[in-house]
Amino acid sequence: MALVSAIFMLAMPDFMALADDPLKREAMRLASVIRHENDEAITRKETRSVTFNLGDGSWTLRIANLPEGATERFGNNRDGSTERFGNNVRFVDIVTHRRGRVDEGEDRFIFGVEGITESAIIHVSKDESVYSIIVHPYAALVETREGYVEQTK
Repeated sequence: MALVSAIFMLAMPDFMALADDPLKREAMRLASVIRHENDEAITRKETRSVTFNLGDGSWTLRIANLPEGATERFGNNRDGSTERFGNNVRFVDIVTHRRGRVDEGEDRFIFGVEGITESAIIHVSKDESVYSIIVHPYAALVETREGYVEQTK
């Protein structure tokens, strides 16, 4: 029984730490959206996009190749739905190799049938804390790290 308890404690994520840090929670939520859109584009063989509005901390989901008048669903959201950060979390910037650093206005990630093809780092903050959401192309890997992670060349 002690062995089962020890394995259970190691296998269970630390949900209390997540609940205590709204910035980490919002960074993980956005990472999950990016991961989901990437997977859906590959699985459904359709082009999708996420447009980030750095001014108001929102993002809009789109399916690029829907037939006229079609209403495809994004899980519980419809094409064109907009979500935004809660808890006073905001975008700091989005950094990619092709576009460089974008810190105002809008930026867009395109997910083709092979998934996202460009590496990116999205920085989000609350007060003085920063999290980095790192998007790896082709690998379907999106990770979150505490602190401002610089893009490598």
